[in-house]
Amino acid sequence: MKQVEVQYKSSVQINGKCHDDFQEVVEVFAENFDKYSEIGSSLCVVVDGEMTVDIWGGHTTDQKTEQWNEDTLSVAFSSTKAALALCAHLLIERGQLNTIDKVTKYWPEYG
Repeated sequence: MKQVEVQYKSSVQINGKCHDDFQEVVEVFAENFDKYSEIGSSLCVVVDGEMTVDIWGGHTTDQKTEQWNEDTLSVAFSSTKAALALCAHLLIERGQLNTIDKVTKYWPEYG
């Protein structure tokens, strides 16, 4: 992976590392700051056990007084809903989950 050193058509400096095959990911990430008024963010992508993208940029608050860095912590709300929906749809397609059944059929402790 090479060090990210380019501004990527963004008003915000993007820092970190990115594999050559994933440069477009960095460009889209950088675009979010200007196009969608992103304040600060980070992204790490692992493919087949290899870290291919590890980037960050922006600020930690709306006041933009502190730079986002590689150790900045963030909260991810509702980040597993999409994964749950995908898994549920796969199980429905395979006939292993029926949406008419009660939840307790699959998770007895729920009841």
